[in-house]
Amino acid sequence: MSNSNYIDGSTYWPKNDSDPVRCWKEKPPGDDVDYWWDGPGYYFYNETWADLYGPFATLKACEEALNNYASAL
Repeated sequence: MSNSNYIDGSTYWPKNDSDPVRCWKEKPPGDDVDYWWDGPGYYFYNETWADLYGPFATLKACEEALNNYASAL
């Protein structure tokens, strides 16, 4: 992921390789992108890194949804 693919105004960068949150302003490349891509915003991977949830308009909203998801497990 590069800075050029951030949604406008975002300064988010994954904290490390295990950070489940991602941020895209344009559809990233990949074979399965059409399966999950619903537009620009913040997304998070589930615990198995198999599915993405989003988009969320803000990092805070994404982190709250991720925390709620994790609490429900």
